[in-house]
Amino acid sequence: MVNKLKKLRFEREISQSQLSFYGKVAQSKISLYERGLAELTEAEMLRIAQVLNMTVKGAFPKVNHDE
Repeated sequence: MVNKLKKLRFEREISQSQLSFYGKVAQSKISLYERGLAELTEAEMLRIAQVLNMTVKGAFPKVNHDE
């Protein structure tokens, strides 16, 4: 199963490099997250969601959000 973040990137035609630059998250961490080998912080999820023009809950639905 493809990670939701990877699917969202492909739908929006955004590379890991672009997401890394605009979201201020290391590209290596995005790669690890997409492969299920790392977790993102709440701040990283917020910045990535903003780049994708989504809410954190929309971009990361399986994560427990304390909003």
